[in-house]
Amino acid sequence: MNDLTSKLQFPDRSLFNPVTIVPIYVEPLAFSGERLFVGLVAQSSAGIEIFPLESLRRLKCVYGSAYKSLLAARDIALASLHEWILTHGVEGIGDWPSPGDGIFAGRPVHTTASSIFEAVRTSFTEFSSIYEEQSSSTELESTPREDRLASFTFSRLEAAVRDIVTASRPALASKFSKKFQIKRNARPMTIGFVGNKLVVNFGLIVPTELSTRVSNAKAKLWDLASAREGAKVGWFEYADNREFSLLVHQATERDVQYSMRQLNSVNEALAELEAEADKYDLRCRPMSGPEEIAEHIMAVES
Repeated sequence: MNDLTSKLQFPDRSLFNPVTIVPIYVEPLAFSGERLFVGLVAQSSAGIEIFPLESLRRLKCVYGSAYKSLLAARDIALASLHEWILTHGVEGIGDWPSPGDGIFAGRPVHTTASSIFEAVRTSFTEFSSIYEEQSSSTELESTPREDRLASFTFSRLEAAVRDIVTASRPALASKFSKKFQIKRNARPMTIGFVGNKLVVNFGLIVPTELSTRVSNAKAKLWDLASAREGAKVGWFEYADNREFSLLVHQATERDVQYSMRQLNSVNEALAELEAEADKYDLRCRPMSGPEEIAEHIMAVES
């Protein structure tokens, strides 16, 4: 027996940290006794975080437009429980005043995990029959609808970055969405941000419509290369120390709706973009979201 156990390799305990999971349940019909898992609050050494179950949207085929009421109840319940735990701790869950009829907190689950996101992903699998990790086994050719969706979500990212920056630095508002023409009568090219120290385009790399997003991001890099040449002929004031960068919002482990396989595909896509940027002596900077992108712009432009 000792020989057998000596050959086994167990994970290092120091890599696992305590995590407490508190599930939230909602009755689709109050007082019916039927309950749906809608999300959870997780407490770890990193703090207390909310994780909604996005797969609830699959219930649209059952409840029609009324499924939005479940989403609203979920968000209200998670926000309420989060505030309660911040004030009273997990031990006080039994006294939590539910924000509405048919909303319940489950019994806290104490576990250990290599990361809070792995604990959450496992909990979603155990608590919900409708939780679904998106398949990444094949990459289908993008359709016109997927191209439109990728374009729409990218526009939301660009708008979110602009709103965050201009709320703190109104003077930078005029620096966004600058249009230039390579030659007369040519279609104007739009650069996401043109500042005194930064010239930036934005990219969004997540597993859905990945091929389309990578192609769009490469096009943004090529536009940056054109803008650098354009600056030398008067598009805007040329400066040797100005940085030309593609700032990319990438999916991370925080996005628990994606599998590790899908996140690996995102990392491969980013490596491809970084190699493309190197060809033109540009920068490709992966970031976790519009807040980090906005903070980077403000820090450099300061």
